[in-house]
Amino acid sequence: FMTGVTVVTCLDEAGRPVGFTANSFSSVSLTPPLLLVCPGRFLSSFNAFNTCSDFVGSVLSEGQEDVANVFAGFKGDRFARVDHGLDSSGIPVIEGAVASFSCRTHEVMPAGDHVILIGEVTEFSQREGRGLGYACGRFFSLGLEHKARDPEASKNICGALVEVDGGVLLKASAEGYRLPECVAPDRRSLRDCLHSELRGQGMQVELGPVFSVFDDP
Repeated sequence: FMTGVTVVTCLDEAGRPVGFTANSFSSVSLTPPLLLVCPGRFLSSFNAFNTCSDFVGSVLSEGQEDVANVFAGFKGDRFARVDHGLDSSGIPVIEGAVASFSCRTHEVMPAGDHVILIGEVTEFSQREGRGLGYACGRFFSLGLEHKARDPEASKNICGALVEVDGGVLLKASAEGYRLPECVAPDRRSLRDCLHSELRGQGMQVELGPVFSVFDDP
């Protein structure tokens, strides 16, 4: 199901910053203010998070996919590739994040091949914007999904990028070859319209997140 994307950071025993990308980031309690994240034992920084006294969760904003990818897999100095500041404990906070939470470690509990790291929020910040989304193994933009449902549009044309055998499906038309598309009565029925169009061509297609939205005056 859909989650946000968070970069979690702390300092190791030598005082060096470490971090990883997580979507297992959730609120736990309001009184006291607690949240949790679940570091995996496979992380190179696992020992740091398993024993840390403080950590930070930076909730990434739309457009920060590159930041998520750096902290998910880059093997070098991740912080040299990403703009960041420091909280009052000297732990990195990702610049441009839609929100950040500085936490004092409250409890660490074993949980299979992960641990549940519960933190008590000591300070936080937030700014206007939408968080970066993650679902079905890929990032998505909630802003694009919302814009695709604009009821003010006078004509709604919806097309699909359909992968077939490693290529992209194109449909012959009077103007040449085009993506399969349809005209929907409103933007709330775009997916239904596309499914009907593709079924009419004998195809059952699984539609993913919205790729792009634009207005043509």
